[in-house]
Amino acid sequence: MSLLTMGEAHRGTVANIATYDVSRFRTRVHEFVPMDPMIQPYVELAGFGHISKIMSWSIDNKFILALCERWRPETHTFWFPTGECTVTLEDVYMLLGLRVEGKAVNGKTNCANSICMELLDTDLLDDNVRGQGSGSSMHIMYLPLLRHIDRICSYSWGSACLAYLYSSLCKNSHKDTSTFSGCAVLLQAWGWSRLPSLAPVNNNPFTFPYAKKWSARGMNYSRCPRHCITQYRNLLDHLRPTDFIWRPYLNMDHEHQVNPEDAAVWTTCTPIIRFTTVEMHNTDRVKLQFDMVQSIPDPLASLGE
Repeated sequence: MSLLTMGEAHRGTVANIATYDVSRFRTRVHEFVPMDPMIQPYVELAGFGHISKIMSWSIDNKFILALCERWRPETHTFWFPTGECTVTLEDVYMLLGLRVEGKAVNGKTNCANSICMELLDTDLLDDNVRGQGSGSSMHIMYLPLLRHIDRICSYSWGSACLAYLYSSLCKNSHKDTSTFSGCAVLLQAWGWSRLPSLAPVNNNPFTFPYAKKWSARGMNYSRCPRHCITQYRNLLDHLRPTDFIWRPYLNMDHEHQVNPEDAAVWTTCTPIIRFTTVEMHNTDRVKLQFDMVQSIPDPLASLGE
């Protein structure tokens, strides 16, 4: 029985690629807000100090679309000529500096409006903020987890970020979907770090968190197919074994030593959670990303509804 069950509903089929209007595809990306020095210590205490250093940058929607065309929701992996690969908890930690060990980001999703007045000293004026909102808004369900600033860092924000990325990739693997709401910053940095032949030239050094390298200004796009979906498709179709970097973070200096317990979490096959979003972290299919011998993966776990 085939692992791939989507059939003609997948956006990566020849017919669907030929008929899809790529100009419709959009990503949701926040604008960078300079950090006020007065709140920097609190951001650090909450565990978001590293990610706050990643400045504003341009997302190449066509690159994100090309990756969506190669994402398989059945396995939660990209299928390239070089083999299966995926964004893992290791990538989230290395690129964004978000914690991956800790409590699940979970709780009520139908909070009362009064919590805004309690925590923010303002009323929730727009009921639309209850939903996913735009790239600059936040769902009200996160507010209870932010009530005690010294406890915010106890949550696994990295796994929540990855769960939502997986969910967005799965949604956008369907034909005719046109809005990518997952963390496009993470996905683009992952792609550029592992596929250097598709990345812009950037002479800035890698410093932790490593997505900072790709948020700098002045990058040279002359050798990469910027905003050109046909060239991205062609290059991905003809990847050579040396074109994909399985271990991009080796020999890079970290600001602090990686905890072995955190590193062990990176390789686990486990559900990852963001409130009602639960996705499988299928590392047994991408063992080469952890410098392990790739064995036959276990049968896929079906989480059901």
